[in-house]
Amino acid sequence: MIALDHDRAMRDPRDLEDLIDLVEQSSPRIPIQSVTGSLRLANDGNINLARVMCAAANRAARDTARRVAAARRHQAEAGQYSAAGRRPFGFGRDGKTINPAEAAEIVNAADAVCPPAARRAAAMTPATAARPATHQGRRAPG
Repeated sequence: MIALDHDRAMRDPRDLEDLIDLVEQSSPRIPIQSVTGSLRLANDGNINLARVMCAAANRAARDTARRVAAARRHQAEAGQYSAAGRRPFGFGRDGKTINPAEAAEIVNAADAVCPPAARRAAAMTPATAARPATHQGRRAPG
């Protein structure tokens, strides 16, 4: 196996242990090497170093994931759109401008799952029927 660097090969200690088991049980030994030289499983010292480096990479990946999740949660709570990753279907790249063609597809999909009449019926429960209308002082057509 050849990898660019140890953290590109694996970040999960369980995956590393499976690889170590495979290497130690094979005869002749399967060569494991990274291009940068940071991963070798040729002897016990290399294996121990790989375990330490894998644990450190795993910790760094978890810390990054935690920071990114917290930043995204903060942005969402502040009503901000994060342009990272794919744009939301039905919206433009800015996450706010509606894409009419895709929005129509969303409406069609919603209608297929729950027809408009069923949505109106669900909205007209005894509790909602007693509320005043919000359509310019008139009840909404139902």
